[in-house]
Amino acid sequence: KSQPASCRVTIKVDAVRFVSADLALVDAPATFSGCKGWSTNDGTSLMQRVGDHWQSAGLRIAPRSG
Repeated sequence: KSQPASCRVTIKVDAVRFVSADLALVDAPATFSGCKGWSTNDGTSLMQRVGDHWQSAGLRIAPRSG
């Protein structure tokens, strides 16, 4: 409720590292536009293969350090 209706997030995949055949760590920074107090943040997602599809098992977006 504290963000304007124009607040948008764009997530872009930078790298994929396979932990096993069915698990992957994805580096995906999130860029916020039109939002109060947010800019670009680091994002990491854990993806799991289920059958023929990949599903997100977790997503972490944290302020970019440095």
